[in-house]
Amino acid sequence: MPQKGTFHTTMTDKVRVALCQYKRDNPQLSQKDLIKWLEDNPSIKVSQTTISTILKRLAEILTKSDNETNLNAKCQRIVRYPEMESTLVKWFRANQERQM
Repeated sequence: MPQKGTFHTTMTDKVRVALCQYKRDNPQLSQKDLIKWLEDNPSIKVSQTTISTILKRLAEILTKSDNETNLNAKCQRIVRYPEMESTLVKWFRANQERQM
């Protein structure tokens, strides 16, 4: 449960990528400037800790924009067993018409 006076905001990867690109284009900006930019543009309130965590992953986040990932997702899930998952999807699609 959040403490009194704190807030919880979830950001999509699209916003994270935009923030990283903005920081890359304007390296002189401080984290406080980036917080202010987020409050003005996408109207998102974040803490300085969130900005710091995102900037630590700057290179990783910028490569997401190049890959074919869903940037509207708030969290990317990594598939542990891709062969099993694709087999399960095929089975599900083949049997979804069947009534139990």
